[in-house]
Amino acid sequence: MLGADGMIPWVAMILSILVFGLGFSILYLLLFNLPTRQSVHDLATGAFVVKAPAPVPLPAPLRRVHKFVIAVAIALSLVLPLGGLWLASRITSLAPLLRAGRTLDAQSHVVSASVNEGASWSSFNGSAMHKTTMLNASVVMQRWPADPKATAASFASTLFQDIPDAGTRDVVSVQLVYGYDIGIARAWRSTNYSYAPAAWMRLESAQSIAR
Repeated sequence: MLGADGMIPWVAMILSILVFGLGFSILYLLLFNLPTRQSVHDLATGAFVVKAPAPVPLPAPLRRVHKFVIAVAIALSLVLPLGGLWLASRITSLAPLLRAGRTLDAQSHVVSASVNEGASWSSFNGSAMHKTTMLNASVVMQRWPADPKATAASFASTLFQDIPDAGTRDVVSVQLVYGYDIGIARAWRSTNYSYAPAAWMRLESAQSIAR
């Protein structure tokens, strides 16, 4: 799934540092930082573990090679997600998806959006395989819209404007999502609208006339 949000690079960096940078650093220090085996949180607080009957030793300074390995791990965790986004933006087939995602994200009532494309194959009663091409947008809303279908039609219009070949897809889907997740409690509401491009065009035309 390709997301395009002004805050996504920052989110990607933070998650990458936590999962890969700090995760690798913790595991590496536990395995190789002898004799104290101080990990990242131990070094941050100046703590170390000793056996109760033993005299308390002075903590050994972190060796230079360990500092170098941790620095490289954190640097890579910063560079790789941004490099992936940069590379995706340079791939011609992905650029329209990123552009459409950025346009959706820029709307004031949108928290985040992602746009992706794909295909499925199906066969009925032994007939030849039939390919269905799809274009999908998932939009997280700040509030649930009064007219979800009209909102979805507006987002679909953005897809057709920003993705030149969107009209050639068999199905274009727009999913509206609203809710929260605070760890101890979560609640999500979502609705998906899937139509052929021509049906989206008719829906948008009817709403334009109504307005």
